[in-house]
Amino acid sequence: MAERPFIWRTCMADIYAVFYPRTLHNYLENVIAPALLAIETSISDLAQSAEGWAPFALSDMEVVRCETLLASSLAVQSLWERQLRTYLQACASQLRPGDECEQQAQHTSWQKVENAFSELRQIPLSAFPSHPKLTELNLLGNVARHGGGASEKALRKLRPDFWLNPQITTPMVSLDHLRDFVAAIIAFWEDAETIYLESLDRKHENVVAELARRRAAGRWFPPVAMEGNDAGGRR
Repeated sequence: MAERPFIWRTCMADIYAVFYPRTLHNYLENVIAPALLAIETSISDLAQSAEGWAPFALSDMEVVRCETLLASSLAVQSLWERQLRTYLQACASQLRPGDECEQQAQHTSWQKVENAFSELRQIPLSAFPSHPKLTELNLLGNVARHGGGASEKALRKLRPDFWLNPQITTPMVSLDHLRDFVAAIIAFWEDAETIYLESLDRKHENVVAELARRRAAGRWFPPVAMEGNDAGGRR
């Protein structure tokens, strides 16, 4: 049997998801980064101050920096989670209305959400190259929200560099870490867009050119599906 690219059944959710990367980028660069820059400026000013109270204020501001970074990691994780849940709910309502997948997409268990993705898109979330980084982000979000527990133990194994200072119990993340997480989310949505474009039955020449450009750039494409596999139909 002839091989063909992996496809899934397209829906309106794929179109809406095109805007998710821009939202994430703008939130990081226009909200989080400026706030952290202001904190770093205050820390620098206090470090150079000759005032007697400056060392105490400096210590407080360093705590503010740590807490702001941790809160920002939770905000990024929450935004990613809302995007994925919204996407899956829209897929379920169009592709399998009344099916349990719609309930799974709203379930508190993240594993249920991943199961819903596999059911609706016929490819596991773990197949995407960004999945390991997104797993780290989900664990970090849980730690930021709830503190120690199973998520912290799992995250410590994956990212011991977040706890280089044994005297600090909360994970120490940086703006670069946040940028890495945002880049992973954006990569996921761009990979999902690649599948969407590949799944279009009638492709405009611009779509064909874009797919060729992504292949030439070494972008990820899912493993091919054998002809005859049920990919849910095209549009």
